[in-house]
Amino acid sequence: MYGFAVNPMFANYMFDYLSTIQLGVALKVGEKKQGYARKNDVPLIVDIRDLWPDIFLDRFKKMGMHGLGKMVLARDFMLLVSLLKRADGLIAMSKGILQWGLDKIGRSQGPFDKVFYLGYKVDSKKPVASNKVH
Repeated sequence: MYGFAVNPMFANYMFDYLSTIQLGVALKVGEKKQGYARKNDVPLIVDIRDLWPDIFLDRFKKMGMHGLGKMVLARDFMLLVSLLKRADGLIAMSKGILQWGLDKIGRSQGPFDKVFYLGYKVDSKKPVASNKVH
């Protein structure tokens, strides 16, 4: 019988990572929607909500295991790039997140790439933030 010690930070990371397996499922659903969109001449728009899987690679970097992180996450990066490349447009809640997605696939902003800011009323005496898309 063999035993080994696991760094607690790595164990926490793996728990976080394994609990996001549903993201892979979301990408598979995205593939099916892409088929429907192409068949019916409907643009496929991808909503980027976070910097996945980069957020996990950053955790590997902090633990001094950047190379291991790149190996573990290689499939996730491939799936992400594949989905983003097949999309007709990307939407995000900030310019930075939209640019992150565009940088992943090496293209500039197009007509279907938009930012939809999250806004809310903070003070009833002040005007509500504009919902105009920039």
